[in-house]
Amino acid sequence: MQSFLPRSGLGIKPRVSNPRLCQLLSCPDGTQETLAGMFCKNGSVVSNCRSIVEDVVNHANHFLHPLLYFLKVVMAEQNFVDENDIDLEDRTKRYFGDLYQRLQQYPILVVGAGAVGTEVVKNLAMLGVRKIYLVDFDKVSMSNLNRCIFFMPQDHGLMYKVHAVARYVSQAWQHTELIPYAMAIQDAPEEVWQVPIVILAVDNNEARYYCNLRALSSEQPPFLINGAMGRTFFEIQVLLPGETSCLVCSWSPEYVQGMFRRIVRESCDQFFVKTSERFPAISVLNSMIGAMMASETTKILVGLEQWKQHKQWEPEHQPILGQALRYDIATHEFSIGKLIPNPECVEVFCKIHRQAAQ
Repeated sequence: MQSFLPRSGLGIKPRVSNPRLCQLLSCPDGTQETLAGMFCKNGSVVSNCRSIVEDVVNHANHFLHPLLYFLKVVMAEQNFVDENDIDLEDRTKRYFGDLYQRLQQYPILVVGAGAVGTEVVKNLAMLGVRKIYLVDFDKVSMSNLNRCIFFMPQDHGLMYKVHAVARYVSQAWQHTELIPYAMAIQDAPEEVWQVPIVILAVDNNEARYYCNLRALSSEQPPFLINGAMGRTFFEIQVLLPGETSCLVCSWSPEYVQGMFRRIVRESCDQFFVKTSERFPAISVLNSMIGAMMASETTKILVGLEQWKQHKQWEPEHQPILGQALRYDIATHEFSIGKLIPNPECVEVFCKIHRQAAQ
């Protein structure tokens, strides 16, 4: 039987000590001018075999086909596993470097477990965030499945969204503790507010108003990352109420009064069934806005301590604090604009913070 690898060309005479490999390579005396010895040492695959493969491909293309076959045999024989391939967070650590540990230090509150909220949770878990509070009172419906990867058809009408998300996260990312609360954010326990960042992935302004009020009334207001979507566009805002504009600085008094009248009417009508307006939505936009909101979250987390001490962010990790980012998928228009604090804001706590700052 002839060896399937060339016997010349590299000018080396390595020793192949694995009997099974010797048999496969037709080198009964254990010595062979083949590529085998470049990969084998004491019967195991050497750690730098990838660089050797690159050298061989670059400088000896005529070895390519037998090399591929040889690698197939060797990997099967040696059960080769790169130690980096079994580290779930290896690529993330390479991106953040020494800053990576900071992602694990703080819990995050995500309000809303729908299309946007589930994308945010997915990204935060994959990025290494260790603790996430997830609050939503709604149950899964079949119409959610076109843009939410955590939900199953059998969940329709039976399982709360937060529980469906927790089920998936506990299996896929065991390093992340997701604490679900199947209730409105107004009814959530006090512990969910002990966070540096609140992510608003909701489709109603009542929840936004409440979260903004909680932030402004806190001794240490959390950052707010707010997301909203239209048919073809999305917009995110990164705020620190009290230092930047608050979430309702752009709301008119008439709008706020109308919202309060509607809330009172709904609470007084025992037969009232609350429904939300249904608008066109596709998974592409959900994925994009969820990714952007999670990205801004990581920027704040890695630079949080530096911000508290020096009002500066880490290089290459600067959030769009006090600004709004908008992207339109139909026109590919991308814009970032500053959010101007409103001295006549309808929220009284915003006025108090503004006066104290002056």
